[in-house]
Amino acid sequence: MKFLGLGPKLDKRSILAIRLELRSGEKALPEPLIGAVVVAFSFAEGPSEAAEKSFAAAVAKGTKARVLPDGFSLPVHQWRQYVEHQWPEFADQMPSQSDIAGHLETGAVVFGPLTGWQVEPE
Repeated sequence: MKFLGLGPKLDKRSILAIRLELRSGEKALPEPLIGAVVVAFSFAEGPSEAAEKSFAAAVAKGTKARVLPDGFSLPVHQWRQYVEHQWPEFADQMPSQSDIAGHLETGAVVFGPLTGWQVEPE
């Protein structure tokens, strides 16, 4: 609780979120996926820098990546609320509210869960 300026300071930075389409590259996507969309989160000066960082991080993981046009920003202090609303079943696998800023401050990119697709059986 904040009282008369005392207490924890609210982190007013924003996390930039970039959506990427992924395909198998040097490393395959989890079976039986042939493609997936993922949201990549980072601290960046703007959407272009966030897209470059996210693309580079996906390629470094061995996938082929394509940046999708619909990114967004999220106040860092709302991280946990966003994760629990968006992916309640994966919330325990994502960084905690107290850890997310520290991860992103190092220049890291945090990836959300994959939303994938596979070939329909013939």
